[in-house]
Amino acid sequence: MLISQDVVRRDILFTKDGPNPKAGELIFELSLYARIIVIK
Repeated sequence: MLISQDVVRRDILFTKDGPNPKAGELIFELSLYARIIVIK
């Protein structure tokens, strides 16, 4: 399954785009988690 960072940021977290998005750290953590799942 592929979920874009825009879907996570706009549709799930309801945050706006900008120079320092508040969702950035969570999106990074999700990508690390997804990488672990895919590798296993």
